[in-house]
Parts: sequence; structure tokens; C-alpha cells
Amino acid sequence: MMKRIIYIFLCLYLSLTGCLNDETTGAHLDISEFSTTLEDTLFYATSAETFKLDASKFIKQSIPDCPLEYTWSVGKIKSWNTTDKFWEIDSLSVISNEPVLMYRFKVLGKHLLRLKVTNQYTAYIQYFILNITSSYDEGPIVFSQDDEGHGMFSYLNCPQGIDTLFTRSAADFKYVTGTDEPILNEDIVDFAFYSGNQKYPDFNNQHLYLLSRKNKAAYAIDHYSLTTIPESVCQFSKTPLNLTLHWHSDVKDGNHDLFVFTEDGDVLSYCCPFRMEMKPVAFDTVSGWDRATVGGSRTSEDSKQLADILWLYNDKTSTIYGMWANDIYETMNGNKINDYLGPYTFEGEDIINAYFGRNYQYGMIMPTYNDLFIVTRLKSNPKKYMLHQWYGVSWGTNFIYVSNKPSASWPFERKEMSLTKNARVMSLPERDGKIYHNGKKVFCITGAAYPLEASMKHGKDVFDLATINPNAEITDICLFVRKEKGENADKHYVFVATYDPTSTEEKKGSVYVIAADDFANIVAKYENVAFKPLRIYYKNRL
Repeated sequence: MMKRIIYIFLCLYLSLTGCLNDETTGAHLDISEFSTTLEDTLFYATSAETFKLDASKFIKQSIPDCPLEYTWSVGKIKSWNTTDKFWEIDSLSVISNEPVLMYRFKVLGKHLLRLKVTNQYTAYIQYFILNITSSYDEGPIVFSQDDEGHGMFSYLNCPQGIDTLFTRSAADFKYVTGTDEPILNEDIVDFAFYSGNQKYPDFNNQHLYLLSRKNKAAYAIDHYSLTTIPESVCQFSKTPLNLTLHWHSDVKDGNHDLFVFTEDGDVLSYCCPFRMEMKPVAFDTVSGWDRATVGGSRTSEDSKQLADILWLYNDKTSTIYGMWANDIYETMNGNKINDYLGPYTFEGEDIINAYFGRNYQYGMIMPTYNDLFIVTRLKSNPKKYMLHQWYGVSWGTNFIYVSNKPSASWPFERKEMSLTKNARVMSLPERDGKIYHNGKKVFCITGAAYPLEASMKHGKDVFDLATINPNAEITDICLFVRKEKGENADKHYVFVATYDPTSTEEKKGSVYVIAADDFANIVAKYENVAFKPLRIYYKNRL
């Protein structure tokens, strides 16, 4: 395709003919001449803010009563022609016909903005350079909703890294609302964000999706502007409730799949490389499941991001299933269309949850060589539990099935169990911990220990939200895993999103940051920065 190059001289001002003043005493016409009072031609804005420029404030004409028409056009600058001294752009697109330009630029970089003002006889053109930068390079992000279901992103930008985050306050948070991006108000029920590290297997990939129950669709979100990417809508045939994202960790080109757990207990997947929904091949004879949870472990020591597994439960038969990919992409290499786990049935037991942890048979800390833990409760005695453990689980293999019994099974008792059926358990091998919350407290299972008593006090392994706000509840947590070397190389953090229904503030949601090696150490508080949080993540810097 031939590229159309538009050559534009920034100092060009056209004043051709004018608004006419017909003086009847003779053949005399006065031309209304244009001028500008704005000398600035360079502006800066971020991708998350609405840029405003009022032409009526600086465009003047010698006959003030002449009616004017305004046309704002913009083009992405490709290069500067050093020989002839002009900017080269591919095209100009009209973005407004109002005197006041109100526009949000989503594409980073330099843009050429053209203002054309006309009346019936006169044309005047003025050019500006816009430098659009990111307002969100690194830092925590929360998706929350108010009582009417209106959604909002709250984020705190820390372009210099997480250590600068602790010098910021709640006033530094920025927001994107449904007014800025209407999809945020479309009955959003889940939010998934894969934010990777620079090395294998993440390769700097940033994948954000919002899941709309009403529209039966997952919307890809630009990680700089936090607005939808129109050409990347993933449509589903059933009503979705939960969303997980599987990143193909052996490739650099962004291939990934989506899984949704549906309202009728089914699972659908969307293969993004091929832009199509698929009915999973694994467990195709299963009519449905009672519930689903999300959990996983990192696929490399260099990764900062959990590779999620969708755990599926049939509570009537006490059977667990797992899915972690829907790889049409992988069929090119002769692998199965679906990577799957199980099924495995626990007779006489009620399955609580499943999670990964450090390999304890050989004392290895490699995230890719995990142990799997499945916690169950005896149906005959609700106070008695079992911790079933599989040693040395390789990522990407089916290691739980009928003939593959647990490596070990450990009985234990709890008066009140802290681990719930809907908890997402996050693995942090650097602390040798498995971290989760029950709505009131955040817990860390250290080593091969059993899940903790819910009554445990605030301390190294338990963060009790009541020590800060007894009226609030925990809605979600996420991890920051530091991979950079330096004096703070061993400092990792847990971000805790909370909601206080008794608050009189419009934003009843808050974020607290605790040290991963000591939950009693609260390192930062950002209060009243969200509605009711649905999900919280940390964006890693590219």
C-alpha cells in the first residue's frame, strides 16, 4: 500500500479572502482578517487525561460578528524531514468541530494538531505539536464499582519503581471512570491483568481484560490509557462470571488464551491468536461444575506474574479438575488442544481449596518445580481436615488423576478454618509462603504447614484489618515480587484492597501495603481511593 505523505509547514498561516463588510457608499469590501494571540505551539498531555484547547480564546478577527466554523484534525508524526524542515505524517483525521477541543489522546508519542477556522469566505490554519506521554508506567491498579455498578480504575503511577511509591499519598491516585470509558459501566464482573517481567517467560507482556456479564464479552484494555482496544473484543456464547488468562510462556509475540467460568457452570475459552471461542476438549463429557477458583505459581524464577490455573469443583462428588491452557497454538507442536489436570475424587471428603508451594521433598525453591496442596474436610467430622500433597509437580503436566495418589496426606484439626472455598492462594517462594485472605485477615502459610486458624492474632503471618478499621472488609489482594538486584532485593509486598460500607466518603475503598516477610509491618496506607474494589493488581514497569 502506498503511503500518503502530507507535507506540513508549521509556520503556514492562510488568510485568503474575508468576511465581507459591504459599504453601500461605493464598491468597497472590508475583509475580516484573522490573527492569533497564542504563541505556544508545543503542548504536553498524558494518555489518561482529556486535553483541552479553546480556540475562541486566542483566534481573533477584525470583524467580530462573522460566524465561524472550527475543524480540529490530528495526525501521528512519523519523522522530521531535516532537509526541507517539515514534519511527515501518514494522515490527518478530524476529531472535533467545536471551538473548544476536548479530546483524550490514547496513542503515545508526538502528534500534529491542526486547527482550521473558516467563515463563508475566510480560512485560517494554525498548527501545534502535542507530546502524549503515559500517566501509568508502574504501580498498583484497582478496578472498583459503586452501588449502581458504575466502574472505575484507580491507579498510582510510580515510574521510578516501587520504592518511590511509599513517598506518595492517596492524593496522588488518578482515575478513569465510566464517563471516560463507557465499558467500565457495562456490568463488569471480573478483571484480569497479566503484567510480566522483562525476562523469560514474561517478555514484558502486558495483558488487561475486563469481563462484562451483560455483554458476554471480555474487553482488552490498553495498559497506558486504560481504555478499550476496539479490535480486541472477545465474545462468548454464554453468560460469563469469572475470567482467567493463560500466557503462552514460550513465545514473545503475545499469544494468550482466556478462560471463562459461565453462569450455568460451564467453561468456555477464547483463543486470542485465532480470534475465536472454543468449547474446551478436556472434560467434554462433564455437564458442569459447581464452582471455580483461580490459582497458580510463577513459571520461572525471573517471572513476576502468576501463571493461573482454573480449578473446577464438583462438590456433589468431591471431584477436582483443572485447566490452564486452550492451546490451538500448541497443536502446531503436536501437543493436546487442552492442557488439563485431573479429575481426582476424594471419597468422604469435602474439597476446600488447592494451591501450589515450594518443593519440600528436595528443598527446592524453583517456582517451576512445585508441590501441589489440596485441602479437604472430612464429611463425618467438620472439625477435621486433610492436607494432600503431591511432590515435585512439573508445570504443564497432568499430575492429579485417578491412579496418581498423593505423595502424602496429613490430618489436622481446626476450630475455625481460615482458608475458604473461594480464596485465591498466591505462591511466594521467596518467602516460602502461600498467601490468601478470608475477607477480614490476610494469612501466610509458611513452609509445609497447615492452613491457619481464623482466630490467629495480627502478627508476622497474619494481617488483621481490624487493627486499622474494624468496619472494613478485604475484597482482594495481590503480590509485588521484586526481581531487580540491589539493597532492597529481598523486599516483597502484599497489596490489600478493602471496602468500608459504613464510610460516609464517596470512595469507600482503600489500599494498604504490607511487607511480605512480616504482615505486622504496614508500609503504606492509601485510604478512600476507590469504590468497592473488585480486583487489585500491580503493573510492572516495561
